Amino acid sequence: MKNIAQIFYDLGLNVFGTINQINEINFQETNLLKSPCNDSQSLDKRRQTLDEFNSIEWNQISGFGIILGFNSLCAIDIDGVIDDKVLDEICTDLKIPKNYPWIFKSGSLCGYHIILECSIPDEIRSISLDYFPFQQAQLSEPHIFGSGDTSAYFPDKDSYGIFHKFYKIEFKWQGNIVLPPSLHPSGNNYTFINEIPCEEPININFDNLKSLKTKWCSYQAKSSTFGGSGMIDGEFYSDISERSSYHLAYSDSLMNNFYAKFREQSVVFHFCQFNITNSPIKQLMLNQISWFIADCNHNIIKRRTFNYYSSKVYDNITHHLIDFALTKKIIDDIRYIYHEFLFDLLHVKEIICWDRELIKILKNEIINSGLYLDAFLKNFSVLDHASLSSIYQDFEYGNDEENRKPIIFICETLDKFKTRILESKMNTYEKEKEFLKVSKFDTKLNTISRENSLLFLAYVYNVYRIVS
Repeated sequence: MKNIAQIFYDLGLNVFGTINQINEINFQETNLLKSPCNDSQSLDKRRQTLDEFNSIEWNQISGFGIILGFNSLCAIDIDGVIDDKVLDEICTDLKIPKNYPWIFKSGSLCGYHIILECSIPDEIRSISLDYFPFQQAQLSEPHIFGSGDTSAYFPDKDSYGIFHKFYKIEFKWQGNIVLPPSLHPSGNNYTFINEIPCEEPININFDNLKSLKTKWCSYQAKSSTFGGSGMIDGEFYSDISERSSYHLAYSDSLMNNFYAKFREQSVVFHFCQFNITNSPIKQLMLNQISWFIADCNHNIIKRRTFNYYSSKVYDNITHHLIDFALTKKIIDDIRYIYHEFLFDLLHVKEIICWDRELIKILKNEIINSGLYLDAFLKNFSVLDHASLSSIYQDFEYGNDEENRKPIIFICETLDKFKTRILESKMNTYEKEKEFLKVSKFDTKLNTISRENSLLFLAYVYNVYRIVS
């Protein structure tokens, strides 16, 4: 790992390491595999010394990345990609070659990153970002492009009926970004799609990036800091985080709609399982659960992926092999994982997954975690388990009438959508047009369901948006 990182350090980039263990540097971060585990303060303003580079614990890290901002280094993060051809279009828009070395694929398998150099105009760099979020949310353009650490947007160009080729694009001016072959929380590695770069990133004109944003996007998508005071629904608040049901103050994305922050609508989850090779324990499996929270406007406001050991085998979902040494770098505690999941589950109105089998698995895993009867799960716990008519009723019906959680099975919803189209009075052309919306994903879902839980979620939720 150090030998590869040395290549980028020698190109003049400032490097940090990542590790899936909490230390005094990363203890406040929510995603350890994307956060520096060594001191990287001020590296966006000065050159990293060789001693600082060598002091990284290279024999323990799970990956590494580079610091943005130094020497005008920036990154484009294209998230939720379901049509890889969009990458060629973006390269054309940026006037960079399609085989540009500084393009790599995320370990989620549904995202791409492009590293560039770009100088932000002084008049934009000097803008104060200490804004009041409620006032910002009322503006058609919440912040000036290029100001702040990140400028992020949702696309407004439909590609499949009501569907987009990607979910979100971020222009990162500051902060950090993980590089290949670092480990992703899903267990996959980040990978360069062309070759390992041997030259510095291309220097690009700021107007080129702004034109790219103008062509593809219209809605601001990310605002990671909230604060201040004001009035909401006639009530005074002193800090916006007090009105959030939980830690969405650090939301993954937010549409240009202030109230969307308080409308947690759905939890979408998927579960998969890996066979572990070279395991010292017989029949040891690696379970992976991924979920995200979506608001009422279909904005994904939180994403999580966790892995943990298990001795229970679910034959119908077991898939690729994973090496035992690798698993030790990505596992978390099962109780912590399902505490996080159930905490999120309390604040949404519905549960979305592919089929009924996943609900059965989820219930078993929650019980195995020892959290099933915790006090905060009052709206799921039942007094008489024998009275349940079906295993997934634990979620659909609880003691708390107000907090019942309906479950949406995408597999069944998709079948109903097709039946509804067939039975409609639309002409043949219109029917074919409607079927085209989901046909591309119907086939794809069958091929990726056993590959990666995050990638599967991206497709499942986008199909749900079409058929619901």
